[in-house]
Amino acid sequence: MAHKQPRKTGKPAKKSLWQWLQAHKGGAISLATALALVTLYTSYVHTGEESLRNDIYQPLFSEVGAMDRAIHGNNMETTYSTDVYQKLNQNGNFGRIPKSLRTKITQLYGAEGEARGCITPIAHKISILMPPVIAKIRNENDDVAWEENAVTKLNAEAASELSQGSFSMATFTISHTGFSPSVDVRDPAHFKFASPGEVTWEVADWMGFPQSASDVEKIWRGTYYLGFDEKVHTWNYRITLEDLLKNHISLRQFLEPTYQVIAGDPQFQQLLRDNRSALELSESVKSSLEDRVTQPKQLKDLVDLF
Repeated sequence: MAHKQPRKTGKPAKKSLWQWLQAHKGGAISLATALALVTLYTSYVHTGEESLRNDIYQPLFSEVGAMDRAIHGNNMETTYSTDVYQKLNQNGNFGRIPKSLRTKITQLYGAEGEARGCITPIAHKISILMPPVIAKIRNENDDVAWEENAVTKLNAEAASELSQGSFSMATFTISHTGFSPSVDVRDPAHFKFASPGEVTWEVADWMGFPQSASDVEKIWRGTYYLGFDEKVHTWNYRITLEDLLKNHISLRQFLEPTYQVIAGDPQFQQLLRDNRSALELSESVKSSLEDRVTQPKQLKDLVDLF
């Protein structure tokens, strides 16, 4: 996915000063003074602006963009680098950013760092809680039988669509973290499905419960697992729609007792607070950095550097 690049539309360097001059045109200011002010202003906003844009604001904008995706993702797989932030602090260039924006950036990296530190221990606790809960509604034999049936169904659907000039292998898309069914390509002339896909229930879904349960049910296919661990894919870490139907329960009903345990965890509550703070700061910082890529230096910076 391409990163958003702010448009360098370029606000006219003289605009704000010209507006001020227009507002004070009735005052005693000579043309020479006005021209001198315009020259000073123009010189100020353009001196060093490319360095600010290319060495500070554009790299920070890209790094904060990656951080923003991690903040929304709230999982162990979505990572980001803090190299730009660290480098700017080490070489002193961070001090070239106006104080108010510097403060917000520092708060953002701090809040996201705190939230990130909570994700792994919360995910570990969930990995301990889920297997015994899953074992109440399915077993390993159920898993083997369901997977065989799901693969048979997938290949039957593929054969039917292929005979009509299309092939379902090209149509699998997921609007949630997970993976598509795997394909056996050992015989190039006869590709076939080898295993079902999976929708992965993550820490972010626990954070958004119960709405997340409704959202996942809308995209969860009958030939997909719902997995509860990003790295472990054994029978006691995943369920199927068939499991829920057999037990006459909805996904929300199945998850509610476990959610109550997780919601009562102080570390989970800390994650919710840190994540909210990081989300708010991220939106503000992204907007400010995008503006700075367009116009790196602004007149108000003269009183906002220290």
